[in-house]
Amino acid sequence: MKGSVQQKKSTGKWYPVIYDKETKKHKWGKGYTSKRVAETELRKLLNAYDDGKIKYGKNETFESVYNDWIEMIAPELYKSVTQMICIKSYMKKHVIPMFGDTEIDRIETKDLQRFFYKLKVDKWIDDKDNPGKKIVIKQPASAATKKKIYSPLNSIFKSAKKWGLIDVNPCDDVELKSPALLQKDTWTSEDIFYFFSLENVLQSDYYLPFLILATTGMRRSEACGLKWSDFHETYVLLNQGLDQYGNETDLKTNGSHRRIDLMGLTISAINEQKKKQQLIGQNIVTAPNICKYIITDSFNKPINPSVISKNFRKMIIKNNKDNERKLPQIPLKNLRHSFATMLIYEESVNIKVVSEVLGHARTSTTQNFYQASAVSMHSTAVNNLENTIFKKSLEKPLEAKKKA
Repeated sequence: MKGSVQQKKSTGKWYPVIYDKETKKHKWGKGYTSKRVAETELRKLLNAYDDGKIKYGKNETFESVYNDWIEMIAPELYKSVTQMICIKSYMKKHVIPMFGDTEIDRIETKDLQRFFYKLKVDKWIDDKDNPGKKIVIKQPASAATKKKIYSPLNSIFKSAKKWGLIDVNPCDDVELKSPALLQKDTWTSEDIFYFFSLENVLQSDYYLPFLILATTGMRRSEACGLKWSDFHETYVLLNQGLDQYGNETDLKTNGSHRRIDLMGLTISAINEQKKKQQLIGQNIVTAPNICKYIITDSFNKPINPSVISKNFRKMIIKNNKDNERKLPQIPLKNLRHSFATMLIYEESVNIKVVSEVLGHARTSTTQNFYQASAVSMHSTAVNNLENTIFKKSLEKPLEAKKKA
């Protein structure tokens, strides 16, 4: 077994490299800033190979490892059914066709780097030749899309390393551009007050889910999954969700299982909902007398999250068409972002508290998510600071100048 230490110009790091006679390929180890450390690591790898601790050419394909991972590991990492569907779609459409039949220990960092560099995704655009119809074109994947594929891919190789199928995770040295921070459109407190004063909103079956989302920062699946057993007079405990297919599902992260205190208006609306459900059960034969879910339609049946989103969009369009007071056209999920933005920038709530309220797994997620929202408020903050610091200090020089 031969080995050497090589430096990559792109990273400036030193890598222990072993030449495997069986696969006739070079195996690159992890990169180090110190050549001496890389040489030490090379000796360890060569000794491990001689002792039989490292074995190459195990004929385990990437697809077979992926199938084991999706069955045993993925359900623990991704609680949401929707997340699992997206991951399976990305893998089967992009990754499996490229690496499926390749032995997993033959996939190297440069292979993955090339894959992400050439990655293209479908985009629907208007067909110029046929107005009203759309066609699909291929375009380079965005940084955000690459990140969504990289995350499960990295987990697959980590699992393969733990299972003894590979010695180095090739994802470790893959370089990807960070997704751009996008400023999300949100509503102000005035926008929210105006929306809930509209007559068609107040009389709608969707008033309660709109109100819960706007005053708690829940995800729509969490709100739709609320049961009466989760309601405790002044707060709710989140234990499950309801996905867009009407199936009860686990929450997105472990941190999503949380307690949320309710505003007085929301508590009153929930209590009214209970009376409404009892009345519907008495008057409509086909409606169940008891519904375990809080958010239901006029027949005491759970409401699909997608239906709430569609009706939210329709109500904004109707308002902007009929009334002088216009509302920003935001998707339903941005009620959650509006709630968080108001807590952080209007009420100055500690970011850790906001993170817990939103159910984020890490505080850094909250910071990254709402960093872009802060950009639009920098100007106001600077102006306020200017008034605070310089207003009084400039008064005396101005008065002296007038007297002169």
